[in-house]
Amino acid sequence: MSPSPHHLLARFVVGAVLAVPTVYFATVLFPAIRDVSLSEGFSHIRSNVWATCALIDYVAGLCFTVPYMWFRSPNLVVGVIVVVACTILGNVVSVALFVVLIWTGRGTLRDSVLPLHHTLHAPNTKTWGVLVFQWCIGTLGLIYWAYLFYALAT
Repeated sequence: MSPSPHHLLARFVVGAVLAVPTVYFATVLFPAIRDVSLSEGFSHIRSNVWATCALIDYVAGLCFTVPYMWFRSPNLVVGVIVVVACTILGNVVSVALFVVLIWTGRGTLRDSVLPLHHTLHAPNTKTWGVLVFQWCIGTLGLIYWAYLFYALAT
């Protein structure tokens, strides 16, 4: 069964909306990687409160992006490569891969983003992994909001 035309259109439009800023960001990122040293880049980030806020937001986003990309990878080798690329190059890689997943997915947009072919069960939220994850995300969220208010005040 092939997807209906409106599902194909939705996948194309969402993918295009995500792809355009990603291509623009790539045209800015790759020359910056080539021309600016890592220490100089971090000193610029530390000297600008908004850039620091963006870095905190990026780190918090990795907590969701990395597991998602890991579980969507077809095998261990691809998973490691994707996670390393997403961590080093950030949204240029993760959003590009997300667009590929959307455009190559079968069925609806939801099926492309969350390819679950079974009923979801409530997760066991008492495991140590879930508790550590929630603690880390909560801490990062507090740091982010505190720094955001600091940035607004300066």
